Amino acid sequence: RYPYPAFNAELAIVENALYVVILDKGLLVFDVTASPTLLNVFPTVSGCYFYGFDIVGNYFYLTHASVMNSLSGLEVFDISNPMSPVSLGFVNVPMLPNNVDVQGDYAYVTDEWNLNIVSIANKTSPQWLSSVSCNGDAWDVEVSGSYAYVSNRADTSLIVVNVTNPLAPSLMSRLKLDPGDFWPTRIERLDHYLYVKGNTNCKIVDITVESAPEIVGSWSISGMTQNLHLSSSIAYGPHWYEGLAVYDLADPLLPVETWRLETPGMGYDLAMIGSYAVEANGVAGIQVIDVS
Repeated sequence: RYPYPAFNAELAIVENALYVVILDKGLLVFDVTASPTLLNVFPTVSGCYFYGFDIVGNYFYLTHASVMNSLSGLEVFDISNPMSPVSLGFVNVPMLPNNVDVQGDYAYVTDEWNLNIVSIANKTSPQWLSSVSCNGDAWDVEVSGSYAYVSNRADTSLIVVNVTNPLAPSLMSRLKLDPGDFWPTRIERLDHYLYVKGNTNCKIVDITVESAPEIVGSWSISGMTQNLHLSSSIAYGPHWYEGLAVYDLADPLLPVETWRLETPGMGYDLAMIGSYAVEANGVAGIQVIDVS
């Protein structure tokens, strides 16, 4: 357990390094070989808030939003040495960015209105290429083949964007989700299914036909949670008030809750490392849970 003042946090594990992205505070790097030891802090600057990240190979891609537009964008870190990340390059994104999904030489960045495409072929000099309007609060993004799927919190929809030409992406369709469950946030993928997480509900979307997604199931999740993490056919849901819940997705259309563990504080997010769930619990700090 490591006490640290944080309202919300996003976590990731690389070898024995724990990366913690905290709103208003920045990127923290811990050595979790034994007792957690804070190694590095990449602080916020000029009113900067931090949101999403993605990790591919030896690179960590971090979005941050600032009241100063020139500081809103995507930053690339070299994490060849996970204990000592090195900032390589930064590219401005026109509006306040939220999340990012990296595929090949491109980073797909959502902001408060658009989906942006950034070339990361040159890690030291990433280049903003284009954007397409999502007509609202674009939040999470998951890319599959020639299509990007974006959760829109403004009208509770899943947006499909054709990204075949990164210089000219085009909006293909908009799939309405459950209007009673506002703010769809996390998108997780299992084979040809997307799990689009709202506050208390999760829509199961079939993307066999990538350009025409179809809702094939609705998964009611008790308790408030914005995040859901899939590991093989197991889903982990950190709940704000009701602890950590684990679900079996052996049948992707019929998730079954297998157990639930009461945890202190409020469960915001988690990362998996082997048979351990590392969970961010607000004022209660970070919990490490054996889920074997």
